[in-house]
Amino acid sequence: MVNLIGQKYYSLMPNGEVMKYNHILPDYDVIESKETEEIAGFKCHKAILKFKDGSTPQEVWYTKEINFTNPNWSNAYYKVDGVLMDYTLKKFGLELHFVASNVTESSIDDNTFKVIPEYKKISPLALEAMFKELE
Repeated sequence: MVNLIGQKYYSLMPNGEVMKYNHILPDYDVIESKETEEIAGFKCHKAILKFKDGSTPQEVWYTKEINFTNPNWSNAYYKVDGVLMDYTLKKFGLELHFVASNVTESSIDDNTFKVIPEYKKISPLALEAMFKELE
């Protein structure tokens, strides 16, 4: 669901669609480093993403201390085997740098995913086009 300046839309995507829209980086290899750092109280490992198309390599930090199977299946860092704690993402003309400041165990109420009636259904392609217009 997206509420963008009073315009309310929702889109439904099966897992394959989510991966298609979120696996946005060029193909890459994950080069593990021996470097570690504490982030939000967790021992984190540095990895360099080496892009096969020659793009500038990218640094990410992740931890294996949080027990979560395949945490990145749906995002651009699907080849990183751990919970991301420090990374940069570029999408729709924005460059965002995320760094974990704390980690809290919680569950998400299923009602969070119920579509609110005033939201209008649009296709994933239309939703993506709407975001691209903001670039």
